[in-house]
Amino acid sequence: MLYLCAALGVFAFDPYRFGYQPVMGSVIILVLLAYSLWRGHVFLALALIVGQAAWAFDIGSTNAFDHMTHVILVPVLCVVVLQKLFGLLRKSDVTQTR
Repeated sequence: MLYLCAALGVFAFDPYRFGYQPVMGSVIILVLLAYSLWRGHVFLALALIVGQAAWAFDIGSTNAFDHMTHVILVPVLCVVVLQKLFGLLRKSDVTQTR
């Protein structure tokens, strides 16, 4: 969400411009992909791969981050947050019954 705020001009630094550059966009996506695989988020990694492929084949926007943030990552983040929330709720239920 901080990235989206920065892209809208809330901050002086605008990372959105790197999405138009093929090398920088690809490097950032690969770093995010490596981090998601390292953390074990396979669904997020697959979403990054699909978004990168859509950007590489010029399907949709010419900015790599449009595919990552608006179309793919925001729904993925919502799913991950809900999974974490329900996981925390289950853990609190187990500790209260003991």
